[in-house]
Amino acid sequence: MADNGLIRKLWTWFDNYFLLLATALLLIIVPLYPKIPLADIIPGYIVRLRLEDIVIATVIGWWVIQLLRKKVTWKTPLSIFILAYLATGLVSNLLGVVLTKTIPTESIHIAKSMLHWLRHIQYLSLFFIAYNAVKNRKQGLFLLLVTLGTLVGVVIYGYGQKYHYWPVYSTMNREFSKGVKLYLSEHARVQSTFAGHYDLGAYLVVILPLALVSALVLSQKDSLKSVFFQTKLGKIVRQVLIAGSWFAWFGGLWLLVLSASRTSYGGYLLAIGLVFLLFIKIKGWWFSISRGAVVFLISGLMMIFVGDLSSRFSQVIDTERYPLAGQVFEIAENLKEDPLKFIGQVSRPPENSISTDQLEEELKKQGMTRSDTQPSTSKPKDVYVDVPEKEFELADPAATLAGELRQVGDKLVQDRVFSDCALKHSLSVCIRLETLWPQAFQGWLANPLFGSGYATLTKSSVEQFTEAESTDNNFLRTLGENGSIGFFFFYGTIGLSLWYSWLVYRQSQDRWLTGLAVANFAGTIGLLLNAVYIDVFVASKVAYTFWLLQGIFLAIFVKEGIVASQFNFQGQRQKSDTQRLKTLLQAVESNTNQKLSGSKYLSSSKRRRKSFKDKKRKIIRRTK
Repeated sequence: MADNGLIRKLWTWFDNYFLLLATALLLIIVPLYPKIPLADIIPGYIVRLRLEDIVIATVIGWWVIQLLRKKVTWKTPLSIFILAYLATGLVSNLLGVVLTKTIPTESIHIAKSMLHWLRHIQYLSLFFIAYNAVKNRKQGLFLLLVTLGTLVGVVIYGYGQKYHYWPVYSTMNREFSKGVKLYLSEHARVQSTFAGHYDLGAYLVVILPLALVSALVLSQKDSLKSVFFQTKLGKIVRQVLIAGSWFAWFGGLWLLVLSASRTSYGGYLLAIGLVFLLFIKIKGWWFSISRGAVVFLISGLMMIFVGDLSSRFSQVIDTERYPLAGQVFEIAENLKEDPLKFIGQVSRPPENSISTDQLEEELKKQGMTRSDTQPSTSKPKDVYVDVPEKEFELADPAATLAGELRQVGDKLVQDRVFSDCALKHSLSVCIRLETLWPQAFQGWLANPLFGSGYATLTKSSVEQFTEAESTDNNFLRTLGENGSIGFFFFYGTIGLSLWYSWLVYRQSQDRWLTGLAVANFAGTIGLLLNAVYIDVFVASKVAYTFWLLQGIFLAIFVKEGIVASQFNFQGQRQKSDTQRLKTLLQAVESNTNQKLSGSKYLSSSKRRRKSFKDKKRKIIRRTK
């Protein structure tokens, strides 16, 4: 019997807290576990099965079981828009096959488009999981603390990757995505545990405002009102939390600069600008301006002394005339090379390993970009490897029809011709302007309401099977794949989340709730700016983290009774139970009073009146 009672208690605990612990686990492994593939899903395609997919599928399965048991709910303030978008995505694929013919009827093409629809279900399902995992504010703050701890882990791994040759697992091309273990070369961009430096940058745009807001709020003495934080141990814990939040922000900023993602850095600047602008209402003008100036100064210095701008400044400043500036640049270059060199620590590449640059050269892939590469007259400024358009054998008859050729060794090569746009600006910009963005627009024109379907925008012909999909503008990608209706529901979902954060910011008097609303609002706006140049909402690690955070933030806001009170089912049940108990107590009290009024337990005045009447009856009897 005792064993059965223990098992029952363990099951009750597991039943109540599994989603909370699973959400915490996802917040850890999604950013930290590298994108090491387990198996192909579609032969020849860059999207592969990974460990995080198995974990997420398991958690989703448990959530469905709990939904059938009515332990969780699908009803949230964003549910209608999310379900409408997923339905629109399915219709886009179906119409792409039967109406617009943008998806060939071959099984491999249909499977690829449906895979991307299922991936969106996977991304958005994490919102429901996180939303149902949070029962109160303490649980929500616990998950946000886990998020900041994970950011520290990402920073530490990025440091090891930059200076100590920790492994790199990338999906920047088909060959990399096979799980090749690489290390970063001297000028390669840091990507930490992410699939590429753009993904890392987008992740940091979302998380850094949260770290900054946490540090600012925790620094206020009255921010933690719990009795525990008034004790000696509690004060130590508070100081650790403050130091950890500042370290997470500073380390994340350092990593953002090393990722060399200009769009993400712009999104970050916009986000922290919004943080201090909105903090005017919370702490006043002086607090916001003074702290904001320091944060922006640190951000600017970090970009100068850690990024490539320091070498550019050293070229235009006469260091002989200004020796102090020369010393600053020298220190900056030494720090960028390896900070631990100052204490005699030097790292070397591991034996039998290969760098990203070496593999790029072996595969003859398109040249990687370097911000310090000078433009030439024959190729764009961000291309430093000559990759020919075509190669022919010396005796190949087709070479006679290929136009102007030149001999390189035992090959005849046709030089690649770049557009005037690419030569004037850069290849990366003009690929977007001349190819990717017009293709997305053509996908929208194929069906303005529902688009051309998932994975249809980068093909040069309908029958072509592409290894990867990218539009490098998430807005145009959604518009091209899912049309105006899909665009409305997807960004309408994000817009609703922003609206609820804004309402909390305007209405709440609680410093923590207001701070969380600021962090979510600023981070989301920064990510939307990032989406102008990168497909951030379909980058798996970014999308998973973003929708998990949206579920956490909205759950806290709703269950604290600030917004969308009609969805606060837990609060409604508690209120209903309280009213039912009050009614029951009133009924018991009324029944008790009725019974007492007819019993021998009477009040003193009633006893006196009753005694007088009894005496009067006795006197009357005697008289008779």
